[in-house]
Amino acid sequence: MNLEEINSEEFKNIIVNLINATSPADLLVGSFKNFISDNRFRAIISLNDYHKEVDPNKMSLLVGKYSMYLTSFFLTSKLYFLDRETLIKMHKGGEVKIGIDFSVMFDSNFASYIYNFVNNIELKDVTNDFYVIVDEIIKDKWNFDYLFYIYENYKNIRHLKNIEESKAYQCIIENLTALELFKSIDENEYIKSGKVKYLITKEKARDKAKEILISTYSDEIYRKFLDMLYHTKQMILLTLIGMIRIRFENKSNYQNKMIQYFNFVSENIGINLERETFVAYEYFRNPNNVG
Repeated sequence: MNLEEINSEEFKNIIVNLINATSPADLLVGSFKNFISDNRFRAIISLNDYHKEVDPNKMSLLVGKYSMYLTSFFLTSKLYFLDRETLIKMHKGGEVKIGIDFSVMFDSNFASYIYNFVNNIELKDVTNDFYVIVDEIIKDKWNFDYLFYIYENYKNIRHLKNIEESKAYQCIIENLTALELFKSIDENEYIKSGKVKYLITKEKARDKAKEILISTYSDEIYRKFLDMLYHTKQMILLTLIGMIRIRFENKSNYQNKMIQYFNFVSENIGINLERETFVAYEYFRNPNNVG
Protein backbone atom coordinates (compact mmCIF):
# COMPACT_ATOMS: atom_id res chain seq x y z
CA MET A 1 0.00 0.00 0.00
CA ASN A 2 1.21 3.50 -0.76
CA LEU A 3 1.14 6.45 1.65
CA GLU A 4 -2.07 7.87 0.15
CA GLU A 5 -3.90 4.58 0.70
CA ILE A 6 -2.60 4.29 4.26
CA ASN A 7 -3.92 7.80 5.02
CA SER A 8 -7.33 7.04 3.49
CA GLU A 9 -10.48 7.01 5.61
CA GLU A 10 -11.14 3.40 4.59
CA PHE A 11 -7.81 2.21 5.99
CA LYS A 12 -8.22 4.29 9.16
CA ASN A 13 -11.67 2.76 9.74
CA ILE A 14 -10.23 -0.75 9.36
CA ILE A 15 -7.57 0.01 11.99
CA VAL A 16 -10.17 1.48 14.37
CA ASN A 17 -12.35 -1.62 13.98
CA LEU A 18 -9.39 -3.91 14.68
CA ILE A 19 -8.39 -1.92 17.76
CA ASN A 20 -11.90 -1.89 19.23
CA ALA A 21 -12.76 -5.52 18.45
CA THR A 22 -12.89 -7.83 21.47
CA SER A 23 -14.39 -10.93 19.80
CA PRO A 24 -14.44 -12.64 16.37
CA ALA A 25 -18.01 -11.38 15.93
CA ASP A 26 -16.79 -7.78 16.29
CA LEU A 27 -14.17 -8.41 13.62
CA LEU A 28 -16.65 -9.88 11.18
CA VAL A 29 -19.15 -7.07 11.69
CA GLY A 30 -16.57 -4.30 11.44
CA SER A 31 -14.04 -5.56 8.90
CA PHE A 32 -15.59 -8.43 6.93
CA LYS A 33 -16.38 -6.32 3.86
CA ASN A 34 -12.83 -4.94 3.61
CA PHE A 35 -11.03 -8.24 4.09
CA ILE A 36 -13.34 -10.25 1.85
CA SER A 37 -13.06 -7.78 -1.04
CA ASP A 38 -9.37 -6.90 -0.93
CA ASN A 39 -6.59 -9.48 -0.79
CA ARG A 40 -4.06 -6.87 0.41
CA PHE A 41 -5.55 -6.86 3.92
CA ARG A 42 -4.25 -9.45 6.39
CA ALA A 43 -4.25 -9.27 10.17
CA ILE A 44 -3.10 -11.25 13.19
CA ILE A 45 -4.90 -9.89 16.22
CA SER A 46 -5.31 -10.68 19.91
CA LEU A 47 -8.89 -10.58 21.20
CA ASN A 48 -9.96 -10.34 24.84
CA ASP A 49 -13.00 -12.58 24.30
CA TYR A 50 -11.28 -15.24 22.20
CA HIS A 51 -9.83 -18.17 24.11
CA LYS A 52 -8.37 -20.54 21.53
CA GLU A 53 -4.59 -20.59 21.85
CA VAL A 54 -2.14 -20.77 18.97
CA ASP A 55 0.82 -22.26 20.75
CA PRO A 56 3.04 -24.61 18.69
CA ASN A 57 4.99 -26.99 20.91
CA LYS A 58 3.82 -25.01 23.98
CA MET A 59 6.22 -22.22 23.12
CA SER A 60 4.73 -19.83 25.68
CA LEU A 61 5.65 -22.23 28.51
CA LEU A 62 9.25 -22.34 27.31
CA VAL A 63 9.38 -18.57 26.91
CA GLY A 64 8.13 -18.13 30.46
CA LYS A 65 10.53 -20.72 31.83
CA TYR A 66 13.60 -19.35 30.05
CA SER A 67 12.72 -15.65 30.08
CA MET A 68 16.39 -14.74 30.58
CA TYR A 69 17.02 -15.75 26.96
CA LEU A 70 13.59 -15.79 25.28
CA THR A 71 10.84 -13.24 24.83
CA SER A 72 7.63 -13.52 22.82
CA PHE A 73 6.82 -11.23 19.89
CA PHE A 74 3.11 -11.34 20.78
CA LEU A 75 1.79 -10.56 24.26
CA THR A 76 -0.44 -13.64 24.14
CA SER A 77 -0.80 -16.86 22.18
CA LYS A 78 -4.58 -16.29 21.83
CA LEU A 79 -4.40 -15.06 18.26
CA TYR A 80 -7.02 -14.65 15.53
CA PHE A 81 -6.07 -14.70 11.84
CA LEU A 82 -7.93 -12.60 9.31
CA ASP A 83 -7.53 -12.58 5.53
CA ARG A 84 -9.63 -13.01 2.40
CA GLU A 85 -8.90 -16.70 1.80
CA THR A 86 -9.64 -17.67 5.41
CA LEU A 87 -12.89 -15.70 5.46
CA ILE A 88 -14.10 -17.33 2.22
CA LYS A 89 -13.44 -20.81 3.66
CA MET A 90 -15.23 -19.87 6.89
CA HIS A 91 -18.20 -18.53 4.93
CA LYS A 92 -18.50 -21.83 3.04
CA GLY A 93 -18.52 -23.73 6.32
CA GLY A 94 -16.40 -26.57 7.59
CA GLU A 95 -13.01 -26.66 9.23
CA VAL A 96 -10.42 -24.02 8.36
CA LYS A 97 -6.81 -25.06 8.85
CA ILE A 98 -4.17 -22.36 9.24
CA GLY A 99 -0.53 -23.32 8.78
CA ILE A 100 1.75 -21.58 11.28
CA ASP A 101 5.43 -20.98 10.70
CA PHE A 102 6.86 -19.95 14.07
CA SER A 103 10.45 -18.86 14.41
CA VAL A 104 12.97 -17.99 17.09
CA MET A 105 14.98 -14.90 16.21
CA PHE A 106 18.55 -14.68 17.51
CA ASP A 107 19.99 -11.39 18.71
CA SER A 108 23.69 -10.55 19.06
CA ASN A 109 24.03 -12.07 22.53
CA PHE A 110 22.48 -15.40 21.59
CA ALA A 111 24.39 -15.48 18.30
CA SER A 112 27.66 -15.09 20.21
CA TYR A 113 26.66 -17.97 22.51
CA ILE A 114 25.96 -20.15 19.47
CA TYR A 115 29.38 -19.18 18.08
CA ASN A 116 31.05 -20.42 21.27
CA PHE A 117 28.89 -23.55 21.30
CA VAL A 118 29.77 -24.46 17.70
CA ASN A 119 33.47 -23.73 18.20
CA ASN A 120 33.68 -25.62 21.52
CA ILE A 121 34.59 -22.48 23.46
CA GLU A 122 33.68 -22.47 27.15
CA LEU A 123 30.65 -20.35 27.98
CA LYS A 124 31.37 -18.67 31.30
CA ASP A 125 28.51 -16.15 31.53
CA VAL A 126 25.49 -18.33 30.74
CA THR A 127 23.31 -20.54 32.90
CA ASN A 128 22.44 -24.15 32.20
CA ASP A 129 19.16 -22.87 30.71
CA PHE A 130 21.06 -21.94 27.54
CA TYR A 131 22.03 -25.57 26.96
CA VAL A 132 18.46 -26.68 27.69
CA ILE A 133 17.18 -24.22 25.07
CA VAL A 134 19.74 -25.44 22.53
CA ASP A 135 18.65 -29.01 23.28
CA GLU A 136 14.99 -28.02 22.70
CA ILE A 137 15.82 -26.20 19.45
CA ILE A 138 17.61 -29.21 18.00
CA LYS A 139 15.31 -31.98 19.22
CA ASP A 140 12.02 -30.22 18.42
CA LYS A 141 13.35 -28.83 15.13
CA TRP A 142 12.49 -25.22 15.93
CA ASN A 143 12.50 -22.77 13.06
CA PHE A 144 14.89 -19.91 13.66
CA ASP A 145 16.38 -17.03 11.74
CA TYR A 146 18.93 -14.33 12.34
CA LEU A 147 17.49 -11.35 10.47
CA PHE A 148 17.22 -9.56 13.81
CA TYR A 149 20.94 -10.15 14.34
CA ILE A 150 21.71 -8.77 10.87
CA TYR A 151 19.51 -5.71 11.47
CA GLU A 152 20.97 -5.17 14.94
CA ASN A 153 24.56 -5.15 13.67
CA TYR A 154 23.97 -2.88 10.70
CA LYS A 155 24.82 0.06 12.99
CA ASN A 156 28.40 -1.23 13.20
CA ILE A 157 29.05 -1.10 9.45
CA ARG A 158 26.63 1.51 8.00
CA HIS A 159 29.22 4.32 8.13
CA LEU A 160 32.03 2.29 6.54
CA LYS A 161 33.15 2.66 2.91
CA ASN A 162 34.93 -0.68 2.58
CA ILE A 163 32.50 -2.83 4.52
CA GLU A 164 33.94 -6.23 3.59
CA GLU A 165 37.42 -5.26 4.83
CA SER A 166 36.22 -4.11 8.24
CA LYS A 167 36.68 -5.98 11.51
CA ALA A 168 32.96 -5.57 12.29
CA TYR A 169 32.01 -7.26 8.99
CA GLN A 170 34.35 -10.18 9.65
CA CYS A 171 32.87 -10.60 13.13
CA ILE A 172 29.37 -10.76 11.65
CA ILE A 173 30.57 -13.31 9.09
CA GLU A 174 32.04 -15.50 11.85
CA ASN A 175 28.77 -15.47 13.83
CA LEU A 176 26.64 -16.16 10.74
CA THR A 177 28.96 -19.03 9.79
CA ALA A 178 28.41 -20.53 13.23
CA LEU A 179 24.65 -20.07 12.89
CA GLU A 180 24.67 -21.78 9.49
CA LEU A 181 26.56 -24.71 10.99
CA PHE A 182 24.13 -24.83 13.91
CA LYS A 183 21.22 -24.84 11.46
CA SER A 184 22.73 -27.87 9.69
CA ILE A 185 22.94 -30.09 12.79
CA ASP A 186 21.61 -33.59 12.10
CA GLU A 187 18.61 -33.74 14.47
CA ASN A 188 18.16 -37.50 14.14
CA GLU A 189 21.79 -38.21 15.01
CA TYR A 190 21.57 -35.81 17.96
CA ILE A 191 18.39 -37.45 19.28
CA LYS A 192 19.85 -40.93 18.84
CA SER A 193 23.35 -40.41 20.24
CA GLY A 194 23.43 -36.95 21.79
CA LYS A 195 26.31 -36.06 19.47
CA VAL A 196 26.45 -32.94 17.31
CA LYS A 197 27.01 -33.75 13.63
CA TYR A 198 27.03 -30.99 11.00
CA LEU A 199 25.65 -31.74 7.56
CA ILE A 200 27.70 -29.01 5.84
CA THR A 201 31.35 -27.99 6.08
CA LYS A 202 32.55 -24.79 7.71
CA GLU A 203 33.61 -23.52 4.26
CA LYS A 204 30.10 -24.08 2.91
CA ALA A 205 28.61 -22.35 5.95
CA ARG A 206 30.93 -19.37 5.44
CA ASP A 207 29.97 -19.11 1.75
CA LYS A 208 26.31 -19.07 2.76
CA ALA A 209 26.98 -16.41 5.41
CA LYS A 210 28.73 -14.17 2.86
CA GLU A 211 25.89 -14.67 0.40
CA ILE A 212 23.34 -13.59 3.01
CA LEU A 213 25.30 -10.47 3.98
CA ILE A 214 26.00 -9.42 0.41
CA SER A 215 22.32 -9.73 -0.49
CA THR A 216 21.39 -7.68 2.59
CA TYR A 217 24.03 -5.02 3.19
CA SER A 218 24.92 -4.41 -0.48
CA ASP A 219 21.39 -4.03 -1.80
CA GLU A 220 20.47 -0.34 -2.14
CA ILE A 221 16.76 -0.82 -1.30
CA TYR A 222 17.61 -3.03 1.67
CA ARG A 223 20.14 -0.46 2.94
CA LYS A 224 17.48 2.26 2.80
CA PHE A 225 15.22 0.04 4.87
CA LEU A 226 18.02 -0.67 7.35
CA ASP A 227 18.84 3.04 7.56
CA MET A 228 15.19 3.72 8.37
CA LEU A 229 15.27 1.10 11.14
CA TYR A 230 18.49 2.55 12.49
CA HIS A 231 17.14 6.10 12.65
CA THR A 232 13.86 4.90 14.16
CA LYS A 233 15.77 3.07 16.89
CA GLN A 234 17.81 6.23 17.56
CA MET A 235 14.62 8.26 17.87
CA ILE A 236 13.10 5.73 20.29
CA LEU A 237 16.27 5.75 22.39
CA LEU A 238 16.35 9.56 22.50
CA THR A 239 12.65 9.58 23.44
CA LEU A 240 13.27 7.19 26.35
CA ILE A 241 16.21 9.30 27.55
CA GLY A 242 13.95 12.37 27.44
CA MET A 243 11.28 10.56 29.47
CA ILE A 244 13.72 9.67 32.23
CA ARG A 245 15.19 13.16 32.32
CA ILE A 246 11.75 14.77 32.56
CA ARG A 247 10.68 12.29 35.23
CA PHE A 248 13.48 13.35 37.61
CA GLU A 249 13.91 16.96 36.49
CA ASN A 250 11.27 18.45 38.77
CA LYS A 251 8.30 17.58 40.98
CA SER A 252 5.52 18.80 38.71
CA ASN A 253 2.43 16.61 38.23
CA TYR A 254 2.10 14.13 35.38
CA GLN A 255 -0.06 16.50 33.28
CA ASN A 256 2.71 19.12 33.25
CA LYS A 257 5.32 16.46 32.63
CA MET A 258 3.40 15.41 29.52
CA ILE A 259 3.53 19.01 28.28
CA GLN A 260 7.29 19.00 28.90
CA TYR A 261 7.51 15.67 27.07
CA PHE A 262 5.69 17.02 23.99
CA ASN A 263 7.97 20.06 23.98
CA PHE A 264 11.03 17.83 24.19
CA VAL A 265 9.80 15.64 21.33
CA SER A 266 8.97 18.66 19.18
CA GLU A 267 12.33 20.35 19.75
CA ASN A 268 14.67 17.34 19.69
CA ILE A 269 13.04 14.56 17.66
CA GLY A 270 10.49 16.12 15.32
CA ILE A 271 8.12 13.18 15.28
CA ASN A 272 5.69 11.94 17.91
CA LEU A 273 5.90 8.17 18.43
CA GLU A 274 2.47 6.91 19.51
CA ARG A 275 3.55 3.90 21.55
CA GLU A 276 6.28 5.84 23.35
CA THR A 277 3.82 8.65 24.12
CA PHE A 278 1.53 6.16 25.83
CA VAL A 279 4.51 4.76 27.78
CA ALA A 280 5.47 8.31 28.83
CA TYR A 281 1.94 8.99 30.09
CA GLU A 282 1.88 5.81 32.20
CA TYR A 283 5.46 6.40 33.41
CA PHE A 284 4.76 9.96 34.56
CA ARG A 285 1.44 9.01 36.12
CA ASN A 286 2.95 6.11 38.06
CA PRO A 287 6.43 4.69 37.34
CA ASN A 288 5.24 1.30 38.65
CA ASN A 289 2.92 1.08 35.63
CA VAL A 290 5.94 0.61 33.37
CA GLY A 291 8.15 -2.41 33.86
